Amino acid sequence: MIEDDPLLRVPVAKALAEAGYQVVSAANGVEGIALLQDRRFEVAVIDVVLPGHVDGVFLAEEARRHNPDLQVIFVSGKPLPAERHLAKLGSFLQKPFRFGELLAAVGQLVGPLRKKPG
Repeated sequence: MIEDDPLLRVPVAKALAEAGYQVVSAANGVEGIALLQDRRFEVAVIDVVLPGHVDGVFLAEEARRHNPDLQVIFVSGKPLPAERHLAKLGSFLQKPFRFGELLAAVGQLVGPLRKKPG
């Protein structure tokens, strides 16, 4: 999860981890690019508006260059300009959202989790 607000990033990462997903997070676009270039992920949850010069759309485009199969869920609490064609880059959740909505969106992209035996 790439989200600058720790009041959202931390509980969302915790909820995803408790649901059985392996989660790593970053607080800005620069950290996010490094994270997404270093490892392969199935899904990235990315805030559209990030501090600094790397926004969520650029981050997703860069991540897809290294991992073309990456699924992206964009989140934002701000109205998005019409020219941002997020649909071709990923799905979108408007903030505030419920954890259940995010878990459902992730589940749709990666399928149901299989419980580990034991």
